[in-house]
Amino acid sequence: MSFLAATFLVGTLAVAAPFYVHMIRRSPSEHFSFSTLRFLEPSPETVSSRSRLQHIFLMLLRMLAIILLCMAFARPYFISQEMSPGSSNIAVLFLVDQSASMNQAQIQQKLKQQVKERIDLLHPEDKAAIYTFDKHLTLKKDFNETILKPAELKATTESLKPGWNKSDISQALIEASEKLLRVMDEKKLPKADIELFTDLQDDGELEKLKQISWPENINLIIHHTSSEQSNCALHFNGLSKDKSKALFKVSNQSEIQVNNLKLSVTAKNKEVYQATFNLPANQETLINVNLAELPDSKNGYTATITPDKHNIDNQVYFVTPENKPKKIYYIGPNAAPGNTLFYLSQLFPEGNPLARLTTKQSRGKPDLIIIDGKISTTTNSLLRSYIQKGATALLLLNDAKQTEQLNTLTNQQFTVSDGTVKDYQMLSSIDYDHWLFQSFIDPLYKDFSSIYFWKYRHLEVAQNNELRFLAKFENRSPAVMSKTLGKGEIIIMSSSWHKEDSQLAVNAKFVPFMLSLLNAASRHDSTQQNFDIADLPHFSKMGLTDSKGLAIKDVKPGIYQLNSAENKTTIAINLSAQESSTKQLNEQVITASGVNTVKSSKLAEHMKERHNNEEMTQELTTAKKSNLWQYFLIGALIFIAIESIVGHFTHKRMTLNES
Repeated sequence: MSFLAATFLVGTLAVAAPFYVHMIRRSPSEHFSFSTLRFLEPSPETVSSRSRLQHIFLMLLRMLAIILLCMAFARPYFISQEMSPGSSNIAVLFLVDQSASMNQAQIQQKLKQQVKERIDLLHPEDKAAIYTFDKHLTLKKDFNETILKPAELKATTESLKPGWNKSDISQALIEASEKLLRVMDEKKLPKADIELFTDLQDDGELEKLKQISWPENINLIIHHTSSEQSNCALHFNGLSKDKSKALFKVSNQSEIQVNNLKLSVTAKNKEVYQATFNLPANQETLINVNLAELPDSKNGYTATITPDKHNIDNQVYFVTPENKPKKIYYIGPNAAPGNTLFYLSQLFPEGNPLARLTTKQSRGKPDLIIIDGKISTTTNSLLRSYIQKGATALLLLNDAKQTEQLNTLTNQQFTVSDGTVKDYQMLSSIDYDHWLFQSFIDPLYKDFSSIYFWKYRHLEVAQNNELRFLAKFENRSPAVMSKTLGKGEIIIMSSSWHKEDSQLAVNAKFVPFMLSLLNAASRHDSTQQNFDIADLPHFSKMGLTDSKGLAIKDVKPGIYQLNSAENKTTIAINLSAQESSTKQLNEQVITASGVNTVKSSKLAEHMKERHNNEEMTQELTTAKKSNLWQYFLIGALIFIAIESIVGHFTHKRMTLNES
């Protein structure tokens, strides 16, 4: 039982009055004169107490009447189980950042303590769940169906382990609010909270929040957890275009200069490269490591900067392409002095580390296909499939009857005829932006006037073509063209390096020209070996193993073996660059995105105030609905009536006795 105006209960102390009155001996109500007492002086009457109570029943009636009147004015009411203050039923979703930036013991311990403190504020009737997030949202503990068990929530919190993926706060908040709305609808709850525990790392994705309408009945409470340590970060920027250098970026995100930073590269636990440098505050520097200076390592390399306290981003891993010889598939006449195959054999002899020249069809896709003359329709279809899969083909036109072959291979309309040459032709209008001629872009190598062409095939091309003209002869007839087919490319030359056609094979430009064709295979090679961990979120489903061949379940930065049905590839996985950034989001920016945030300075009072307000509201509602005071008042009136009747007869009997 509770009371709406409990102050009136002080009036129950008035029950002492009837008790006191009934203990007092009263004076006789009538006086009789005696002659023998006339000469005595009168004295004041003294009131004395009786040794025992008289008229106890009447006294009890008076005392009960006083108690019932006080109870009626105090407005008593009962709180049923259904209307108890604890049934306010709020829903709280704990959203905990477990991205790579949280992989520090100091931050993780602080974060778990904050979560546990918030759990202690919950009421047993509340609904709570724990979700973690990085790039994706993950359920750890679902909303309780019955009485909330803080011990289970704390155990779940203690078992949390951060991953290595990057964070996406906006996406996590959007998904969490959607899940919370469903719970609120099921449980008929008017309001709910999202408790966000994060280092507020700026992921640059807040535009997502602005594109949605944040629910008005969901509040966001932000708990900021971060490290106060300074941070220098090492990032692997990939390999250079020619794959001859490893590119690194070192950034100093602190407010002071860091001296004697050391970048070291190790292979098989042995240091193979080092560089020492100073890095000013809030600056970054680029370091290029020449791969030719590093020993070959099939197991990849590890690069590290020291010293730095923020150790999760001080190490990166990288793998360099294996130097396998390229496969050149030649289709044409057998080798004879001065012909096409003759010069190719001289450039790529047997055992050459750069390329393996073959005239026979073999298993697997060739890297470079050289077509010298007419080929069958079947071979034409096969070569076209090779090109579409990423091979580079060079078609040398040495016969005007190759029109049909050219049209089928390129899916274009050509007309081929023998070109007219008085003395010789030279190349002009060369497209140095194309990879074939990029190695000649320097003014020292741009001069092609020393290469004479005595024979060529003139090409008539339809206006609506998909060709790129890379070079022309002086008479404006096409000399070199290219056409993209699928992942590969075909280069068409209207002449050749046969000794009867041109001087190309005996010119110094022939070697770099052929190497450009050979290296084109690497341009179309889709085998990636260096990954950002955020690029492929499901590495565990790709057959990853460590250097010992053991399957990997939890992927973190390192070097692994990627096993497929076709081959085994060594790959390197590195931390997302975003996760080493100390740039943080401002809470005001989140609020400006339309989210209902509660200021961090009032977080402790937020939930307590809500419980207190709800308790008071429910008590007032229950008290106003209660009619219990009316029964107490009626009871008091009944006892007063009985007391009046009993008192009347008692007084009458006392008068008769005195008479």
